[in-house]
Amino acid sequence: MIAAFIADKMSAYIAGGMKPETAARFTMVELGAIYKGNHYSKDASGAVRLTPRPEDIPLEAARAKANEAIKKTLNYYKEEARKQKREGLEALAYMAGQGIKIAPCIKKGDGKSMSTS
Repeated sequence: MIAAFIADKMSAYIAGGMKPETAARFTMVELGAIYKGNHYSKDASGAVRLTPRPEDIPLEAARAKANEAIKKTLNYYKEEARKQKREGLEALAYMAGQGIKIAPCIKKGDGKSMSTS
């Protein structure tokens, strides 16, 4: 259950624009606050209550499980970033497929300046 908590929280932070490494730190702080009894959230009725622990285990055991889940999650995002990297003609084809207009670069005069006109 801790792995699911880590994946959900990190994914939400990353979807909001946070870097995966920063999301990992924020998630660990949040998990620590939950296990120390310093974290509140709304339940299904909208009432603010103490956030329940994802698993009923000691804090150190929860941190160990969380660290493993974070490693897996970070590796997933690194692999996805590597897969999405495009270069050369592959990058141009991708941009054209997204509707981005691609204009040629033409050398002018001295050959040092570039223009798309």
